[in-house]
Amino acid sequence: MMVSLTGGEPLLRKDLPNVIRNLRGHFGFLYVGMVTHGQLLTLEKAKALWDAGLDQLSISMNYLGPRHDEERGLPGLFDHLSKLIPRLREVGVDNVVLNTVIKDDNLDHIPNIIRQAHAWGIRVSFSSYTSFKNGNEAHMVRAERMEKLRATVEEIKALKRRYRNVVSSRYYLGMVPKYFEQG
Repeated sequence: MMVSLTGGEPLLRKDLPNVIRNLRGHFGFLYVGMVTHGQLLTLEKAKALWDAGLDQLSISMNYLGPRHDEERGLPGLFDHLSKLIPRLREVGVDNVVLNTVIKDDNLDHIPNIIRQAHAWGIRVSFSSYTSFKNGNEAHMVRAERMEKLRATVEEIKALKRRYRNVVSSRYYLGMVPKYFEQG
């Protein structure tokens, strides 16, 4: 069984290590993951979560640099993560994944996100933007950008072969253009 701790922001819970310990104590085989924007993450918190039984730490990142801060509304977030992520292995956190949403306005960022993740020694998982949650169609890849999307997907596949840090399957990646074209 897999449990994914998400939010809002799960790190707002001060008792999060205890939540993870309790999950571990009450269930047999269990894989515990957590998705965070990372602003509240420190080496000490990451170690406490790992020691409590967290299996995967996922950090949402759709852009690099100031654009990431702008999207999240958290000034300095990218710099914070740039300093923190490479140090997570020092405290034993060895399964870190960037969660990146493929959308119309970040296609140019995606290849560099993969390269940055490789430089940090972590992996990347992709999902496709959907408006189901909020009704906002603005981030759907527009018809006139389909060729750019196809080229980006091909570049993701090439970087997946080169760096071996993209966890999304080739099948899934191949279906991304079809999803944006047909729903």
